[in-house]
Amino acid sequence: MEVYARKLNSPLNSLLKIIDENGKIIRWNDDYIVKDKFLHESTTGLMTHHADSYITVTFPETGIYYIQISDALNHGGKAYAYRLRISNPQPDFTLFSSPSTLNALAGGTVPITVYAIRKEGFTGPIKIISKNKKLKISGGVIPENRDKIIMTLTALPEEYDYINLVKLIGKAKIKGNEIVRRVIPADNTMQAFLYRHLVGAKESLFFCKKLNRRAKPPVRIIGSMPVKIKNGSETEIFFKSAVGRRIFKKLKIELDNPPEGITITNINLTANGFAIKLHADNKILKPNYKDNLIFAVYNNIPKPKNKKRKTNRKNFRITTLPAVPIEITEEISLLKE
Repeated sequence: MEVYARKLNSPLNSLLKIIDENGKIIRWNDDYIVKDKFLHESTTGLMTHHADSYITVTFPETGIYYIQISDALNHGGKAYAYRLRISNPQPDFTLFSSPSTLNALAGGTVPITVYAIRKEGFTGPIKIISKNKKLKISGGVIPENRDKIIMTLTALPEEYDYINLVKLIGKAKIKGNEIVRRVIPADNTMQAFLYRHLVGAKESLFFCKKLNRRAKPPVRIIGSMPVKIKNGSETEIFFKSAVGRRIFKKLKIELDNPPEGITITNINLTANGFAIKLHADNKILKPNYKDNLIFAVYNNIPKPKNKKRKTNRKNFRITTLPAVPIEITEEISLLKE
């Protein structure tokens, strides 16, 4: 049972009750809010009062049941209109991406968070696809039972400034049928210093700054995906790059918002790139856990040998590597260059 009132700009603050023949309340709901900690994940955007009710119920036995709808504040009138849906579960999903505005050098990579609002029992994986051929997605799958994941978008290298219109769709199988949903551009916006909302945007734009002559082709991952990491052991991920070894010695690579239990133990330069060694903590991670790893690249400013000497040079983020999808497993999977 789902009420559509405040979403339709009705002043009704619905209170929904399921009552049996004896007048016993089986289930009731006032406000239904989909949220992750302080982030409200819903299609209502700027609407901060989630006043519509929603109930999923399994009836204890066959019989007659009544649905009662009222206003929680005992208000009413002609303006207090509503729509009430009564149906079997309708598995589905809604997708959002944030932020709605991205920018990088042409050929560069940026992280983007895709949120999945799962509805009425849908738990399966969702594949995210870019409809813009100039933008390549890495890590474009939201694993089963996950409500969000960080993936990356990489723009084609060009010698001029250009703006990409980000068009993403999500595909999933529900009861044997392929369901396609548009990914709604949004921004994760704070309200009153605490609560956050996914506020929908008209469109999502990716501004790409032209490459200079010294720019090198982007980094790419070597090996099959997802990377299999044996729980409690180490695995190397190999990256290929046209950038020289001398440049990488001046850079620092770190995990950006990694899943708890995944750490970098070593980074080695190879003949045509570099290798990152990862460790999975079996005390924290469980087999079959799936996620994306996001690697941030910083310039590495050495500390002055003279401690009294001050420097204005600071470390700053240069770029992001393409997202690396991983899966925690009990079996060892070796990646070979």
